[in-house]
Amino acid sequence: MKRVVFFHIPKTAGSSFNRMLRENYGEALYSCDLNGSHHAGREHFQAMPEEERFRFRCITGHLVPEFLAHVPRPYTLLTFLRHPVSRVVSLYNYFMTVDQSPLRDSLRASGVGLRDYVTSGPEDEARNGMVRRLTGTLYRPTSLSGEELLRQAKDALRKYFRFVGLQENFDASCRAVQKLCGLTKVVSCTVNPSRGRKPSDLKPATVQAIRRANVLDMELCLYGLKLHGRHMHALGLGEFAIPA
Repeated sequence: MKRVVFFHIPKTAGSSFNRMLRENYGEALYSCDLNGSHHAGREHFQAMPEEERFRFRCITGHLVPEFLAHVPRPYTLLTFLRHPVSRVVSLYNYFMTVDQSPLRDSLRASGVGLRDYVTSGPEDEARNGMVRRLTGTLYRPTSLSGEELLRQAKDALRKYFRFVGLQENFDASCRAVQKLCGLTKVVSCTVNPSRGRKPSDLKPATVQAIRRANVLDMELCLYGLKLHGRHMHALGLGEFAIPA
């Protein structure tokens, strides 16, 4: 099997996809989720001797672009995208029902709604988080314009990612990865059900607020859809349907 690096963007069905990777790679998989800290997991991997890093055939986690310089080559780089409205709703549901931070507790007590969470909440992830992760600017200030960030994110997807999967086309994306990477164990891929609100429950004004706060991610998702189609076609997997 090929060495695989999974650039896991939160709330894009990555946890479900990781189960398939672990089933295939077993002890040869390194997860950057070290006791709940992906930053610590990345630093731990980077500090390993080269021969120890080389034994891992699959590296997965919430990565940053500069981390990739520490991964032994060659490798196949993968990621998943998701429609920004659905992704932000899933982020909000997770933040309000699963996350264990004191900040979450204070926000729950104040009754913060989804619209406020997106427009003025503490999570930068909810505002163009996919573009910011792909450009390494989620947790650091940048003077780059939105237009430049979007250009860099598109360039990264086109130049470096061998496959761009879609949460909305999850089963077919898993089959594509199995074929691309030579995975020997065909695992039933299912998306974890989301708890809490659904996009279909939202008022139009809330949907528009999410879209306005994620203009870059909206454009990136459209671009990712085109790349996904090309990748699927190159693997001989034919047409696919994406829900509206």
